Amino acid sequence: GGDVYGLLFGAVTHDVTTAVTDSGSKEVTKICIDVQIYCPLKFFGLYGEIHEDVFQKAVQQHPQKLLGWFAFRANTPLRVSVKEHSVHGQLEKVAAASDAENNHSPPLLFAMLTNSTTTNFSTQSFDYRFVSRESVKLPFTSMELNITNPEHKSQAEYGEFSAFSTFSEETPDKGINSFTHVPSAPLQTLHSFAASQQERVYNLIEELELGDVEEIKLVAEVEALRKEHAALQASAAAAR
Repeated sequence: GGDVYGLLFGAVTHDVTTAVTDSGSKEVTKICIDVQIYCPLKFFGLYGEIHEDVFQKAVQQHPQKLLGWFAFRANTPLRVSVKEHSVHGQLEKVAAASDAENNHSPPLLFAMLTNSTTTNFSTQSFDYRFVSRESVKLPFTSMELNITNPEHKSQAEYGEFSAFSTFSEETPDKGINSFTHVPSAPLQTLHSFAASQQERVYNLIEELELGDVEEIKLVAEVEALRKEHAALQASAAAAR
């Protein structure tokens, strides 16, 4: 398949704490963005224009809060493209108009997801990056990300895995530290996928090996026929 785009839905919580520093104390607002739903949806056109009817229908169908959008692009760097800049800017305007009464909403997220494989297709890797910006005049900054596994299976260590990516920049003027929480796929699903892909690789290798053997046999048969044809031509010439 090709690239996949869609919207992110979930919940937002605010936690106000007091931070003590050498210069005194101040209130710091911590925003927790819990991504709960990835909704695959092509909500923009070829040139990045937002299809507002498609967008509004999706928002109405999900009781969760709109958090942003995502793009899955295979074998591509985790950088925001020019088209994605345009889509994000238009989405910010549409989302702001839809949620005008809520002045405490965090900036919209943009999740970039990608995968890559080794040259022999034995290993498949997935990577991700979540970004946001405080305003259209500011650049995108990476969000701190915390991935947790809600289910505990036989491999307890895997179930306890937690990955973190750090802030590239902070926003001290507003005292906001944001982090995004994304539930991962169940362990059994990952195991099943890995097993099926590995079996597919083995089958492809076996088919290639059989193809090589058949090619060698055919080349030998062709060479034998050429020699036989040459011998017949020589015999015919001698008979004349």
